[in-house]
Amino acid sequence: MIKRRRFDITVLLRVYLAAILFLLSFFIIFAYRKNVLSILVDNDIVSFRISDEVAQKIQNDLGGEEFDIDNLNFIQKSIDSVVGDYTFSIFQMKNEQDYFLASHGMAPDEMSTKFSDVLEINFLDETVRVVLYPKFTGYSRLYILADAAVSLLISLFFYYLMLLEKKRCILRHIFQNIQQRMRWKLFHKLSMKLLIVNLLAGVFAFGMFFFMYENRYSFFEFIRATEISEQTNYDEIHQEITKKAKNLTFSKKNKKTAEKILDQYTSNYFYCYIYDNNGDYFAGNWNRVGSIERLFTRGTVYDVSAIYVPEYYMYSVNFSGETGQLMIYSYPLIPYVTPYLVAIVLIAVSMYLIPVMRFMNRKVFEIKRLQNDILVLASGDLSHDINPQGRDEIAQLGQDLNQMRLILSENIRSEEMSRKNNSELITSMSHDLRTPLTSLKAYLDILKYRKYKDEAQYEKCLDRCIRKAEDIKEMSDAMFEYSLVFEPDHRAQLENITLEELLPLLIDQMEQLEMNHYHIQYHSPDNTCRMEIDMQMMKRVFNNIFSNIMKYADQEQPIEIDVLCHEETMEMSFINHVRQDLDKVERNHIGLKSTAKMMSLMKGRLDITGEEQTFICKLTFPIL
Repeated sequence: MIKRRRFDITVLLRVYLAAILFLLSFFIIFAYRKNVLSILVDNDIVSFRISDEVAQKIQNDLGGEEFDIDNLNFIQKSIDSVVGDYTFSIFQMKNEQDYFLASHGMAPDEMSTKFSDVLEINFLDETVRVVLYPKFTGYSRLYILADAAVSLLISLFFYYLMLLEKKRCILRHIFQNIQQRMRWKLFHKLSMKLLIVNLLAGVFAFGMFFFMYENRYSFFEFIRATEISEQTNYDEIHQEITKKAKNLTFSKKNKKTAEKILDQYTSNYFYCYIYDNNGDYFAGNWNRVGSIERLFTRGTVYDVSAIYVPEYYMYSVNFSGETGQLMIYSYPLIPYVTPYLVAIVLIAVSMYLIPVMRFMNRKVFEIKRLQNDILVLASGDLSHDINPQGRDEIAQLGQDLNQMRLILSENIRSEEMSRKNNSELITSMSHDLRTPLTSLKAYLDILKYRKYKDEAQYEKCLDRCIRKAEDIKEMSDAMFEYSLVFEPDHRAQLENITLEELLPLLIDQMEQLEMNHYHIQYHSPDNTCRMEIDMQMMKRVFNNIFSNIMKYADQEQPIEIDVLCHEETMEMSFINHVRQDLDKVERNHIGLKSTAKMMSLMKGRLDITGEEQTFICKLTFPIL
């Protein structure tokens, strides 16, 4: 069975944010196209002057006849067929003055006027001046391609940054610093984070909306430059109006009829005027004109030159025996205003929702992860580590759960160790008791079944039975040492005492050695000191040390005991020679183990050194 891969919503979010950045960078760079164009023209890289060949062709097509204003439509079409990448205005030159006749195409903006060119057409009877305004179609296409390439690189680099875990950690670190600086006791950490996320997301969303609203001119100039807006065939409108108005005259009784005809060919973004043969206004869509021009009130979304600068189209219209002028004013970008507003509102809302929902989803994910961790712990796997991230209440809950896991695991481990130590204690005690019990049973069997040879052997067996019984008693008395070695929970009852209070215990043990015919060389301290010692433990420490001396030391050699007080420590050293028949003595080293454990409980140290024939035991205590 093929397992379906779960879709990662974060990939879609990254793509969406990269796309938004692409659009923003694209329109920001597009807004500087005029500056780039000025640099190119100033350095003679591009030019928008009409070539001599084009000027000569227009002159050849139109200049061989007399100028007739009724042929103005033909003149416009002829010029447009030759210079299609230009809009133009036609002026009639009389008495060294220019009289406006017609315009074709979009009204010139500042950049078109700056790079305009003038062409004079010499008819047989007069001269007509044509002012040509470039549309920059070719330049706009190349600039848009370069703009799109640069914006794509920027968005891809931003997408790559979002993939880097290091960058996310940096952002998280910045966020945590902001949280710490803005933390009040009134809020919990999680609520404070949510408040900060909402504030930052709201400010960012509002800033995004304000930025796109204030820079809306870049979008509408892009639509205008690329000519992707819906193009209306005004030539067909002119022909249909001419057909319906051919029986009308320029009289007041026909004015309403003419306005009704014009109303049939108007829309929400263009309107028409008719002027009579004297150039006076005759009819027009005044209601439509008022409703459109009210949109261009300063401060509204329509207050952008790319929107409120119209396209002009002038045609000759033949009434009954008379010729007038049809003027069409078009605003093709008005239909794009509402979709643009809706789009930037949706983008701004998404810029608010993305970080807020991202934050909430991350917290829900952390809660679900804690839930899964609890289920794993409930199944008995206490080795499962809970590693929460962050510093809020959810992370604190994870840390508390992890601490509880560690304590529970430690308790279970301690319990298992205690059981193991008890088992080792029983095993060790049974092993140490088995040897004297076996010997005791053997001697008792000899006595019971009268296997001894004479009275001397009988007494010898009794002595050995008594000795083995004493060994068993000593081992029973040593139960404390066994439990001390194998149980980790013993605590020392430390007392602040002087060296003079401790020495009587040492001297008492030395006297017992001397009673057993051991020779002692004792070096007393020159000064005194204070220590923290458990007196009961010290009695057992001395018992173990002197018991080992009596068991393993050579009675023929002296035993050296030194007590020294240094600046930070007090030392007691015991040096003895090892007896030759040591292999006949049973050893389990439990006394030294218990001594080392008791010394560590009293914050001291036991050091065992020596050679083959010498045994050195040194006790070290920290002094106060």
